[in-house]
Amino acid sequence: MSDIGIVSRLATMGGITFTVNTAVFNVSVGLTGTPDLQLNVGTKFLQQGDQCIIEGFSFNCPYQFGQGQINNAGVAGQPAFIQLGWRDNSGNNGPITEIGDNGRLNIPDPNYWYDTNTLFPQPAAVADKYFIEILGLAFEVSMFNVPAALDTDELDCSFHLKIRHTLPLIA
Repeated sequence: MSDIGIVSRLATMGGITFTVNTAVFNVSVGLTGTPDLQLNVGTKFLQQGDQCIIEGFSFNCPYQFGQGQINNAGVAGQPAFIQLGWRDNSGNNGPITEIGDNGRLNIPDPNYWYDTNTLFPQPAAVADKYFIEILGLAFEVSMFNVPAALDTDELDCSFHLKIRHTLPLIA
């Protein structure tokens, strides 16, 4: 299936933010709700029976902002990560266990593309069309050399996912 199918580049439409605070070394990036990934506004659902490969991902911070201390759940030295899951129209959901550690993708550095090429079979519990969402995030942004004029500004980060699949995405 690697040379056939539809290639879609999905992205978050908001929901991943941090607030600038130059009084500290790092600030945590937080999730607003459970951000989902969309091709464009409203088009996000994989169809039941779709075959899917997750080809790669990118976690992006605003220009000139970089990764702060790698901190996972308050433990320094643990890798930063983003955790992916799925949800269908009937409310069934769960982590995408085929990638990383229970859906967790380590983020070595922001603003780079990472190839995964991992098969993502349709979850057995899917009762209808389904989509990919972000379940968790552990990432800090460095405040090194950030101008104090930006203090209290809320800035957006984004997550991009490239998938290859056999059926068109639907609204």
